[in-house]
Amino acid sequence: HPDVARTLRTHRNLTENVWAFLSIAFCYILSGASQTAATAYVAVYCLGRTGHVVFYILGKQPWRSLFYGVGQLSVLGMAVQLVMALLR
Repeated sequence: HPDVARTLRTHRNLTENVWAFLSIAFCYILSGASQTAATAYVAVYCLGRTGHVVFYILGKQPWRSLFYGVGQLSVLGMAVQLVMALLR
């Protein structure tokens, strides 16, 4: 059924993308970053991915892509700050 197939693709997409987030977030926290900044990045990522999942299941564009971008920007922000902290 098409709805089941869409739900399976949604789940696969989520599990493929969560590993990069978990790896970078773990390293970011271990780097001694601000707890407030880490909380903000994690919250933004979770909100972005939640929105992405909802709009993926509903098949609504461009919202799906916008929420995906929000999640990815939070990962990118953590990665940039992590690299900057390591270069200091």
